[in-house]
This record gives sequence, structure tokens and C-alpha cells, in this order.
Amino acid sequence: MTSLFNTVKSLSVPRYSPRPEPLAIPEPRWNDEPLRCLQVNDEWAAHILGVLLAMDEQDTWLGTEDQVNDAREQVNEIMLALMEDCDMGCCPTPLIQIQADGSVCVSYDGGVTYNPATPAEDPRQGAPQLPPLSGDDGDEKRCSAANNVLGQFKDGILTFEGYFDTSATLIAFVTAVAGFIAALIFAPLAVPILVSILIALLTTIWNAGKTAYSAAFDDEVYGALLCILYCNCESDGTFTADDFAAIRSAISSSFDPIPRDAFTALLSGVDLRGLNNLATIPTGSSASCDSCTDCPDCEVTAFWAASGGDISHVDGCTWEMTSVADAGFYWVYVWFDNPTGSFDATKCGKLVSYELVSGTIDQPNGYNECTTGTLHSSVLDLTGICASQLIFKSSVPFVADFTFEAC
Repeated sequence: MTSLFNTVKSLSVPRYSPRPEPLAIPEPRWNDEPLRCLQVNDEWAAHILGVLLAMDEQDTWLGTEDQVNDAREQVNEIMLALMEDCDMGCCPTPLIQIQADGSVCVSYDGGVTYNPATPAEDPRQGAPQLPPLSGDDGDEKRCSAANNVLGQFKDGILTFEGYFDTSATLIAFVTAVAGFIAALIFAPLAVPILVSILIALLTTIWNAGKTAYSAAFDDEVYGALLCILYCNCESDGTFTADDFAAIRSAISSSFDPIPRDAFTALLSGVDLRGLNNLATIPTGSSASCDSCTDCPDCEVTAFWAASGGDISHVDGCTWEMTSVADAGFYWVYVWFDNPTGSFDATKCGKLVSYELVSGTIDQPNGYNECTTGTLHSSVLDLTGICASQLIFKSSVPFVADFTFEAC
């Protein structure tokens, strides 16, 4: 590559004298390193070009003639890249990956590694965060926040029902729902991400049809949702990340498929930031929370591993689980605080006791060790063990109530 000295001289850029002492040549070459993208305005670009131009002078670099020429060529490449538009290759196109819990990860290396998206990378997080509810903290504020969210969710459920009449295909239905949620959280640019999140959740609803969808929601269903929101809301009327996860888990285990998937779609679509915004917007919903007296008081949440079987919350730290057939036996696989659909050894809990509702359990079969994930099989007593997964096995179908506690 020839020097850009004459090219840059024609630009209106500041000039900087070379440093008094020559610089060591960096190793390895800059373009063998992972790319970093920095966006600057024209004024800053001119200043940076001036500095680079000084570095292009012959006496800037310390080394042999070949090493100096190599260093100057690298500077020339940087200067050329700086004068090109960002979309000419300077800024890599991010790849978006939707997680099972509705969160977003992003990759800038073609999908080799993914990291949680920052608020700037997840359009759902671009909306302003509204101030929380005013007034004294306590159960009344919690109930107001839960009612505000409930009212928004009810409006969404009713709006989705109308999309059955205006959507000819599943993708049209999902796109319409995504548009509604994007407008709800003031994030119109989030529609493509929302479509990716919603497509699996709304397939069951679309296939069931409008009649079944309309029949799936009644006062009992909405009352249960109100209590889930109320029981997992802080005294100041806000929701934490742990509250969000608990709400998602409770929705998954408390409702039939249509309301479960519809509520999960709304929850995943608005995400935690949007949920807290909805909690501050009055909707006219003023249902009493007095019946929500059975709020779970438990530091761990149990899940049927990978959603493979039926699970329902009984109370406190007790969940009722139904076995499923697999390879000639009937099994229950218990995970803790882990609704992701893939094994996570760091999510742990401890079995206090279990009680059969029907059938028999031939024997507890084993557990995965907490943190390491090491499998221990043919363990006859699983109570009191801190584990990431508990395994129960029987020759006949069974239902049992399992009570857990934090490790």
C-alpha cells in the first residue's frame, strides 16, 4: 500500500509533530487482533487522522527498515479505514440470538461467541424507564402495580383475539402481536426481535383457533395472574430480575397452554424494563388482592426439567410433579431456578421431603451435584442434598408433592 501522506495533506485536518522519541512497533499486527469498532464524528475523525499522519513520518518508528515500512503500512490501513464509511467493513453486523427465557444475546464475531445484549443492543430496552408509583410502600402499592400490569395484559389478550380475523397466516398473526407489544413499550424498532421471541409461543395459540382462544380466559384465570404478579412484586411496586423469573415460572406452571403461552408472550415481549413501566400506568383495573394470601415464601423455584412433564405450585416451597414415560420407566427430573430448557449446574436447591399423591416411586434414582454437575446414580435418599437436578424413577406412573429449600 502506498503512503496516504499526499491524500491526507489535502484534507482539512490538524497536523501533529512526531513524538521526540521513536515508538516501539506494536506486536501482533493490529488487523490480526479482534476488531474493535468506534464511531466518531467528522471533527474527531479529522483530529485522529492528524495524529495518524504524524505517525506515518519516517522517524516515528524504532526498528529496521522493513519493520518501519510494515508499521507505516499498518497506519496507512487504519487511516484508509477511518476515511471509509462504517458499513464498508469497519463495523461488524451483530448477530442476535434469542434465549429460551426471552432474553437477547449478541455476537460480533460471526456467532463464535454470544454475550448478553446491552440496553443499546436490545431495542426493548431503548424505551425510557418511567418513575415508580408514588405513595407509601406496602401491600396497597404492590396491589396497584399488579393491577396496572393486569389491565395492560387483559387489553393485550383482547387485542390478540381481533388479530385472528385480520391475519391470514401465522407469521402475520405473530407480526401483529409483535407490533402491539412494541407500541406498548414504546419500542417500534423491537418488532424483528419480538417476532423471534413470539413465534414459538404463539404457534399453539394460532393452531387452537379463535374460539378456543376466547374460551381460555375468564375471571378465574385473570385472578390467578393478578396473584402471581402481586406475590412477586416488591413493596415499592417494582419488579426485580428475580421477581421476573418467578413470574415467568409461575405462569408456566399455573395455566393451561393457551393462557400460559399468551401471558408468557406478553411477559417476554415487554421484558423486565417494560414490566416495570406497565406497573406505573393506571389502567382502571382495581381487583382486590385480599385473596392472594398464599404467596409462595420460598427462596428456590422448582421446574420440571426442560418442561418435560406437568408441574404445579402447591404452596410455599412445595410443587406437585407428574411423571412421564421414558425408556420403559416413569421419571421425574427436578431442576431449580432453571426454566431455560438446558442443564445448568449452578442452579441449585435441596429436597426436604416428598409425599406420593398417586402411584409409587420405586426409588429415588440419583442427582446432579451442585456447581460441578457430576451425576450420582442409584442414590436411595435424596433428602438434604444440595443438587442442581434430582431424579426419581418408577415402574408405574406417579404423582408426588415435593418440598424444597435453598441450599
